Amino acid sequence: MGLKNTFITIIGDQPAPNIFLIKDRVFQDIDHYIFITTALMESRNRLEHLLAALVIPSERYEVLTISPNNLSAIRASLNALDLEKRMGNYHINITNGSKMMAIGVFNYFMSESLVARSKFYYISIRDRHFLQIFPEQEYRAIKLSHQISLTEYLRSYGISINGNTKLFEPKYPKEIADVFFKYYLDESNFRILDKPLKYIASDLRIHFKNCENQQRNKGPVFINVEEDPKWKELIVQTGFPIGEEGLLGKEDVQYLTGTWFEEWVYFQISNHLRLNGAIIGCSIQLHRSGSESNLGKNEFDLLFIFKNELYVIECKSGLPGKYPAAKRMFDQAAHRLAALRSDFGLKVNTIFLTLSEKLRKNTTALKPAIENKALSLKVEVLDRQDLRDDPDSWVWKIIKP
Repeated sequence: MGLKNTFITIIGDQPAPNIFLIKDRVFQDIDHYIFITTALMESRNRLEHLLAALVIPSERYEVLTISPNNLSAIRASLNALDLEKRMGNYHINITNGSKMMAIGVFNYFMSESLVARSKFYYISIRDRHFLQIFPEQEYRAIKLSHQISLTEYLRSYGISINGNTKLFEPKYPKEIADVFFKYYLDESNFRILDKPLKYIASDLRIHFKNCENQQRNKGPVFINVEEDPKWKELIVQTGFPIGEEGLLGKEDVQYLTGTWFEEWVYFQISNHLRLNGAIIGCSIQLHRSGSESNLGKNEFDLLFIFKNELYVIECKSGLPGKYPAAKRMFDQAAHRLAALRSDFGLKVNTIFLTLSEKLRKNTTALKPAIENKALSLKVEVLDRQDLRDDPDSWVWKIIKP
């Protein structure tokens, strides 16, 4: 028996349109796929990455490589498939690729022998729907049903995730992060042995780093909270959970000295946007092979998808030194975030969050150099003044609906 339903799509730089259509419930009865690509897309591994995200068995698809700027060549390549002799219907997505490719594919399936069995589609991700544009009498807009996951999105760009995906979730409860946020935000009323929490945390970080240097290559490092009254009081006042031995390992120290902030942001965003665990994650380690990658430091504080767009957030509970040092840290983070667009796709939203006020000119505005850098690199900046507001306010400031 011949094939009943064949999905034909053009491969371009942006994988999302193909993921949304192929995974949409409208196309769940597809028997076979034909991916139309070019030598350029093959050199960029675009189809390889898309297939890794879609997980389609090799026996269910075939690949056609065409010349993108020659209508006669496109027709000749399609003729070689003998599609006229195959049974069933053709569903053709012409969202991706060059205009010449879309015209060439459209013209081919408008031939007398194929037009009655062909339907054409075009997707508008921003508007959350796709269009059935032919046959004209069946023209309709169909709401997208598939919610792309963080894993699908990253794999479609050739980015692999290190470790178990469950590590996307915060390690500690929301209540612990809320306590740390309260202590950082109101230093005058919430102190530890009459010192702000950030000073205790800085002291702990330095001590642990020194211990690591002394015990290099001798296995995991642990410190006992009984060594210093400040650390013990930090644990008592914040309710941070530790074992009966009173030992703090590397992950514990990282949380106490800053990771709590990205987990706090995770809880605020996931709660207010009602995001499930498949589309948001914190402390995510990523890897992309190839010299073209700009991932650099491969751990990201927070990634999430909202309305099918990726958001990447860098979280800094504090900034070093005075303004010049703080600006240098911001500049490095902003350039890194902006560079990610070549890895994560052009439509990626980048945000820098900090509980410091060192980037501010006054209570109502950032310093001009910071504001100009943020605008030029398209990085949203929120600091202590913004984050002290109700999350309903600052979360939507990030999303900008």
